[in-house]
Amino acid sequence: MVQIILRVSRLYIIQLFAFLAIWLSSYYPGMDIFLSILYFLLIALEARSAQNLKKRDILIIIILWQGPAAVLGLMLLSGMNAGFWSMNAPFLLEFWATPLVALLTCFKGPLLAGKPLYYYCIIATPVLLGFYYYLLSIPFLLKQKNSIRWPF
Repeated sequence: MVQIILRVSRLYIIQLFAFLAIWLSSYYPGMDIFLSILYFLLIALEARSAQNLKKRDILIIIILWQGPAAVLGLMLLSGMNAGFWSMNAPFLLEFWATPLVALLTCFKGPLLAGKPLYYYCIIATPVLLGFYYYLLSIPFLLKQKNSIRWPF
């Protein structure tokens, strides 16, 4: 349980500092895209360090890390209009996805149901990040017999 809390805390710290770094770097062209890619690499390193955990623990980490954003996304998809949340849920979800906004703005595409493709990419971000974390936290087994060896 302590491992789960530590890993979720590190993911939240990465998320917070990525938000601040990308927000400040948005004044310099190209720097925000570079930092978004760096955010992906940091999440990958964190996921790779979780390889020794059970799958159940990894799923708990993902739910605690991306759960709030997933709830906001479900609220937007369901059309829930409950006062405060109906107007602020898109903003809060975009705030949550700030480390990826620089990459998501590249998806300027057609309108789907009156909303741009960017909107649906932001809603899918928690699921995609959770899937990304899960895939990278699975240990890869390399067979030694197929490896290339030096002749000397």
